[in-house]
Amino acid sequence: MKKVLGIGNALVDILVHIDNDEILDRLGLQKGGMEMIDAQRKREILEEISGMPQTMATGGSTSNTISTDWPASEPPPGTSARWATTSSADCSARSANASA
Repeated sequence: MKKVLGIGNALVDILVHIDNDEILDRLGLQKGGMEMIDAQRKREILEEISGMPQTMATGGSTSNTISTDWPASEPPPGTSARWATTSSADCSARSANASA
């Protein structure tokens, strides 16, 4: 079996299904846009979307390039069960520790 190593900054995408653009206007977000945010802005956005159906997915150019078709509820062979249950707080903490 060939192996692939990807080195990059891991991100967590939070996908939220919305009924209309009202929340985008309230938050000053653009459709199809992307912006780097600080911890305060993250808290503001998370507060606004709390209670809405959300899906978390790995992101970042490396993660998007090297991907698998494993269901999110089932970790790939050879990985820990934590892979499937990592929260955004865990990922943020890991990312902050990795860049320190």
